[in-house]
Amino acid sequence: MILLITCFSQAQKTESEKHANKNTSSRKKTVNYDAYKEDIKQAEELLFAKKRIEAINLLIKSLARESQNKKANLEIKNHLKEINHFFLSEKSQQNYELAINLKKADPNQALAKLNEALFWEPENHKLLSEVAKIKILKRDCQSQVTPLEKAIEINPWDEILALTLAQVYFCLGEQAKEEKLRERYKEFSVKANLLYWQELEVFFNLKKNNISAAKEGLDKIKTIDSKYPQIELIEYFIDLTEKSKNTNLRTLVTKKKFSCEELSLAILRKYNSNPFFCEYDLLKELM
Repeated sequence: MILLITCFSQAQKTESEKHANKNTSSRKKTVNYDAYKEDIKQAEELLFAKKRIEAINLLIKSLARESQNKKANLEIKNHLKEINHFFLSEKSQQNYELAINLKKADPNQALAKLNEALFWEPENHKLLSEVAKIKILKRDCQSQVTPLEKAIEINPWDEILALTLAQVYFCLGEQAKEEKLRERYKEFSVKANLLYWQELEVFFNLKKNNISAAKEGLDKIKTIDSKYPQIELIEYFIDLTEKSKNTNLRTLVTKKKFSCEELSLAILRKYNSNPFFCEYDLLKELM
């Protein structure tokens, strides 16, 4: 009888220890969960205190610590994607909006507005990206390589800036660098940006006279956005390349012209991430 009581007592003790260990484990998980949430909150506070780089560094450390936590990983990466695109000054945001509206009609004035905004917010990737796009329109692509590469080093999770850098590489004919960047950011791509990555691949294939690969790429573009206005221009360049064979496209006289005049401001803004959008003359030069 005593033996039974002793065994029962030990069993109760073992069961209690299991519950205690389970609760302790649960508390540890809660602590870790709260830790990354707290990091995100602190990063936001640093951001609004205009300490953007400190906020980025905090999130990068948090990401390394939470490498095994998929949910935390995703949330932290999403914040890292966005943190360089917040405006901390109403004036700089106004300048950005003005620049978007001005860049087709008066790129120099648009550039002046953006540079003024960058004086207040030098780590704002939305501004850096827009400057690079206007520089592409002005055929001044080389000047954008260093500032964009440095910005990507600080925050490698910003796919929008990576896309802009890839567009600069295309402008310079740096296919190997563009392909490496595209492969690196493929998993991060949101649907809208996937459209532009795919377009770069199509144009590089056309430069190599790889028409079949270009056509396959165009089919993918149509799947992503069947109403993309640039499809007509891409089809035209594919047709032109097919007919010209090895002839340099710049030597061809063409009657077909593409203009943005008929497109609404809403459409132009929707596809603002693509500096080659509706830019027939620029693309013909780059081919």
